[in-house]
Amino acid sequence: MASTFMLFLCAALSSDDSNSVLDLPDMVVKPSSMPDVSAFELSPSLAQDKIQLDPTVFHIDRSLPELMQAFPGVHIQKTGHGQGSPFMRGFTGQRTVLLVDGIRFDDTVFREGPVQYWNTLDPESFAEVLFSPGLRSASAGSGAIGGVVELISSRPDPSLLWSGSVRGRLASAERSSGGRLQLSGGDGAIGLECGVNLRSFGDLRTGDGVQPRTGYETSALDFRLAWKSGGVDWTVGHDRSRVDDAWRTHSTIYGQSFEGTTIGSDLRRVLDHRRERTILMGSSRDPGDLDDLSWTFSRQVQSESRDRVRSDGRRDLQGFDLVGFGFSVRAEKNNWSFGLDSLWSRADSTRLNFASDGSFTGASIQGPVGDDSGRDLVEGFVSKSHSLSSELESHVTARWSSSRVFADRVADPATDDILSMDRTLDGLSTSGALRWTSPKHLGTTLEGRLSTGIRLPNLSDFTRFDVARSGEVEVPAFGLNPEEFFGVEASIREQRDSWSWLFTAYYTAIDGMIIRRPTGEVIDGGAAVTKQNAGDGRLFGFEGSLTWSPSPNLTWRTQFSAQRGDVDTFPTTDDVSVNEPISRMAPALMTSTVRWFPHGALWHVEGRVRWSDLQDRLSSRDQADTQRIPEGGTPGWTVLDLGWGVPLDPESSVGIALENVFDVDYRRHGSGVNEPGRNLVVRFEQSF
Repeated sequence: MASTFMLFLCAALSSDDSNSVLDLPDMVVKPSSMPDVSAFELSPSLAQDKIQLDPTVFHIDRSLPELMQAFPGVHIQKTGHGQGSPFMRGFTGQRTVLLVDGIRFDDTVFREGPVQYWNTLDPESFAEVLFSPGLRSASAGSGAIGGVVELISSRPDPSLLWSGSVRGRLASAERSSGGRLQLSGGDGAIGLECGVNLRSFGDLRTGDGVQPRTGYETSALDFRLAWKSGGVDWTVGHDRSRVDDAWRTHSTIYGQSFEGTTIGSDLRRVLDHRRERTILMGSSRDPGDLDDLSWTFSRQVQSESRDRVRSDGRRDLQGFDLVGFGFSVRAEKNNWSFGLDSLWSRADSTRLNFASDGSFTGASIQGPVGDDSGRDLVEGFVSKSHSLSSELESHVTARWSSSRVFADRVADPATDDILSMDRTLDGLSTSGALRWTSPKHLGTTLEGRLSTGIRLPNLSDFTRFDVARSGEVEVPAFGLNPEEFFGVEASIREQRDSWSWLFTAYYTAIDGMIIRRPTGEVIDGGAAVTKQNAGDGRLFGFEGSLTWSPSPNLTWRTQFSAQRGDVDTFPTTDDVSVNEPISRMAPALMTSTVRWFPHGALWHVEGRVRWSDLQDRLSSRDQADTQRIPEGGTPGWTVLDLGWGVPLDPESSVGIALENVFDVDYRRHGSGVNEPGRNLVVRFEQSF
């Protein structure tokens, strides 16, 4: 019914030939390989935002997940120092979408809850980060329930002379060092940009001392070529990255207790990740009857290996290799946008088992997901934007998604027989928005949006046989159906003299969300949990920002958010559902920053206060997660940061920050590791 209503709304609003309007905060944008029609243009929102990386700007940029806290309402959960997952409006992992230069980051094997795969992307490799919170599956694809993030690479310019840069970052509490070396230039016809990233993280020093087994290593390289031929702009590129020896420390004997949390029993639990991406992109202006046409071919590779040694000495090595091929085509005509996104992925999954004496005891039927398996995801979309009057604009988008998931080797948890599965599912996502600008006060804009969204179950939903969270083992479930969501969102943005502010309120209805429920069985020492489309519920909240600039030399900005949600769950083996808080729901958050430029000086100083409220609204599974969440909830915290930045000359700049000035010992809600203590961070960039 909701989708039918949204289609009716789309038809009613789509009757004019005006150009679409993309309203984003003013910012200088570097040339990029971003597709001509992006998810952000298909469904623009007042709440969307973007940032660019600059050593003199005060961001916590150790990893991509941590960089995301620069946006209002984003909560970062960290299972380990090398494993972070951003929560956007209550959702993470499977229920968010990450695009890299317009290409969907392959989420075929993403499990329920927080995932570590965003940490395989180094933010130093990209020019900017775009973020649009909320129900965006109509514009970004299946699973964009909490929001969509896009990483944008700079596009090589063939007309530029050859140049290079070195960017570095050093941090005391993280005991880390690393940086990026980049070269770029062209010969007038072909432009090249290439770079290499290296980072080393030692054992983390928190407010309670050094936590062992938290260090890890990362490396990355990338190159892109760009040229123009026959009226077509071409870009070809390749990038790869590694994360090595990233411990899941909280589940081992090396875990650090926080406010009474328990410590794990594993002797070792280490993850390695490898990621590759190859792209060929083309775009053309005025190709025949169209205004714009762009297309992308891509190949993605993801590999994961986990080495686990239990308390009794038993060891298992498990992992997967995933290869995905993608094709997208997008076009514009007048005020219409339309296109196709597709991704075909294939996975091999293994697990090798060893006795406590080191002898090999056999290979399991599958690893974390079904073996000889895959997913075929095909989505088509259409979007239109136009002006209803000089003051009122509309944007409407619809997307049809279809997915086939199959696996030839899945372990039966009861008999250990080999099972197989093959499911095809589809669904419709829609979005309709109205934006009004006051004729008397051009700085005042109102926006309202209605959206429907879906998430089609992936390979992990159907076939996962692995640890779910502390003390649980997730087993395969073949009878799952698409999750459905309906959202209402309202925003107001106003700018008057030295003041500007943005406020957004939202409500999301949840229908048939896939939840885990205990079976009563015990597998390999853990409580078995299966999955079911039984999660009906709601989520609502608000977020915003307030900025005051009394003079060109002084700026104060505060961003804030709060949310609340509940969903039906089955906390016991009884067939009785209970309405509980959504698991790992973010607490109320606020960040307030003051930046001052002395008159006539190029340098600036900053002060920032970060605050998090107590989160004591816990689900039954949160309460049972005693390694990560203290009894009674995660305490609130307040942290002060100070920073100084200066461009030394046109080719070099330096930024120095002292994070967590008072060495507060704190933990983000749902995390398995504490945050850094007092942390001196030095960033620099030198061009040549």
